[in-house]
Amino acid sequence: MEVLLLKRFIFKTLNIPRLQDLIRVKESELDDNKLYCFLCGNAITSTSERISVDGAHEHSFTNPHGYSFHIGCFRNAPGCIQEGIVTDDFSWFKGYSWRYALCADCQQHLGWIYDSQDQFYGLILDRLISTSEFN
Repeated sequence: MEVLLLKRFIFKTLNIPRLQDLIRVKESELDDNKLYCFLCGNAITSTSERISVDGAHEHSFTNPHGYSFHIGCFRNAPGCIQEGIVTDDFSWFKGYSWRYALCADCQQHLGWIYDSQDQFYGLILDRLISTSEFN
């Protein structure tokens, strides 16, 4: 969030009309229900897409390399693209394969997309910001 705020401060202080127009357009598209990429501000998903998987919306996991993640489960994340080879190695959800979910605008790693008979996104919650954090 601090990086995004710093970028916005720098961009707003520059006197570049096209850049100022882009910032105004992005701000006018803000929606209270949407969640945005913490790095670039791209709309990723919305609070209405939250789902429960294995009995909870939020989960905390540590990968085999020792990195810990606190994720939320979402039915859909139109602001993400999928990257990488589908695998079931070290899946945090039994019966699901996964691949990376990246921001479609800046390609920041935002989480994973899980596939089985159904599909959902496990997004890293501290890499998403709400409208109140965006301003």
